[in-house]
Amino acid sequence: DLRIVQAGPLRARVEITRSFGDSRVVQGVALDAESTAVDFDLVVDWRERSRVLKVGFPLAVRAARATAEIQFGHIERPVAVNTSWDQARFETSGQRWLLLREPGYGVALANDSSYGHDVHPARTAPGASTVGVDAGLTLLRAPNAPDPAADLGSHTFAYSLTVGADVRAAHRAGIRLNL
Repeated sequence: DLRIVQAGPLRARVEITRSFGDSRVVQGVALDAESTAVDFDLVVDWRERSRVLKVGFPLAVRAARATAEIQFGHIERPVAVNTSWDQARFETSGQRWLLLREPGYGVALANDSSYGHDVHPARTAPGASTVGVDAGLTLLRAPNAPDPAADLGSHTFAYSLTVGADVRAAHRAGIRLNL
């Protein structure tokens, strides 16, 4: 179900309602005039077992490294999987933002509450010429142990995708969502 909830000269917003399994998700997508960011909000009634809820973005950015905020700064990690250590890193921790950049251009994925993300070279169909990365945030889990009721219930999230970003813009996007 898709509905337009705001269509003014300065802001457009749609809401998408989805159900899967026993869960229900209402996702808002907003774009402000002259903004470089698309803002998302999510309200989830999570009732799943043995599942993970992620949000992902296929990005046409030739990023060799991903930069993520950590407790006292930021850290860079390779995007490509070249070693057994890289292969074991199916998800990494970060705080308010993740930055993927190529010379002269970058994309930041900021969030208000998800501290797990993954970045991989883009998965393309055979013969396709698309080059880039797939970036995602882990939002919810449904483990069977140690707490089988972990993450069950109602949750809200906010995240934002900012184009043309560098480290400073990524940091500002993370702060904007968290204040």
